[in-house]
Amino acid sequence: MDTKTFLSQAIWLDRLIQSKVEQQGRLKELALKVTTTYQDNPVQGGLRENSRMEASLVDLMALGEEINADIDRLIEVKQEIRRAVKTVDNLSYQPVLEMRYLDGRSWDDVAEIMSYDKRTVHRIHGRAIRELENKGVTKCH
Repeated sequence: MDTKTFLSQAIWLDRLIQSKVEQQGRLKELALKVTTTYQDNPVQGGLRENSRMEASLVDLMALGEEINADIDRLIEVKQEIRRAVKTVDNLSYQPVLEMRYLDGRSWDDVAEIMSYDKRTVHRIHGRAIRELENKGVTKCH
């Protein structure tokens, strides 16, 4: 895996988790939504309603387990990235890498926080990436 792909893992995992959390919210709404169906045989209707709710709850629990596993993986990935960033010798490069890849900030945000123009941030980023590539940091990951 190349250096940028290695560093970008946390951003994509974070987005995946956010998407699943949104799905989880929609599933919760559906599971808790109670609709009454009037039929000649109330027991049969009640059973069908319970089975739908039960299926929704099972899906909800499975999605929760997926989210927890993804969060565990995100923590591991961020630790790996943090270790890689710490190997960069030039200390002015580290905050750019951390803000972009660990915090998931946009290039505009990084530039504003660092009080640089966007082009300078991209130049610093490029140098930091080359330094990581020269150190072979991502080859062990």
